[in-house]
Amino acid sequence: MEITIKEPKLNNKEFTFTDSVRNQKLITKMMIDGYKERVDAQDNEQPEVDETKLTAEEIIDLEQKRIESQIQNWDDQLKKIDSIINVFATIFDLKGKQKEILENLSFNDLGELLAHVSVLINNPAISEETYWELMKAGESKKSQPVEG
Repeated sequence: MEITIKEPKLNNKEFTFTDSVRNQKLITKMMIDGYKERVDAQDNEQPEVDETKLTAEEIIDLEQKRIESQIQNWDDQLKKIDSIINVFATIFDLKGKQKEILENLSFNDLGELLAHVSVLINNPAISEETYWELMKAGESKKSQPVEG
């Protein structure tokens, strides 16, 4: 089945794709990878170090490790962005410069687009209009104060 979505953050640009097994696998893999990254990030959190108990040399080594870790995080983030854009280019059949439009989205916007595509590709009974109605309903629920 062919599915068409509109991306509001790109002036309602339409993207069309099919609910093929290949596309379902690509989207599901990206969703799994995203969850794994969150779990890995929590598992890899480093405990706070009391720098008052460290020598000057140990403080320098610790700071170097922090910088190296940050560089690795940025490098991983860039690779993840490229991977997401390439998967979307495959799913949406974007060629060459066409896929550059996706680079106008933020990392969070790409995640929202992933969720959008995932919902529609895995739930054929949900239309584009229903998706946006659900999103709007969810936003209004978030903004309401919780009764205590």
